[in-house]
Amino acid sequence: RVSNNPGYRVSWQTSLGGVPDDLITPNMKPWSGDHCSLDPQWVKGMIISNKKLGENPNIIDVAPSVLSFLKINPDGMEGKVFEIK
Repeated sequence: RVSNNPGYRVSWQTSLGGVPDDLITPNMKPWSGDHCSLDPQWVKGMIISNKKLGENPNIIDVAPSVLSFLKINPDGMEGKVFEIK
């Protein structure tokens, strides 16, 4: 998992779905730690809320929750609406 080691990441093109010609290239551009190339299960994060949420809220649940809050049916979305306790 080279992309997870300090100082390494996938290429700028690969993170956007591209396939660059070179296998390894020097990264001359600074970056501050994106997560665009990692499995979401590996990226820890936090949700700050003034309401108590149900178990295991996930980033994939944000869009359907916002739609539901706006009274728009989130049918067809991959995530679920946050459970508010």
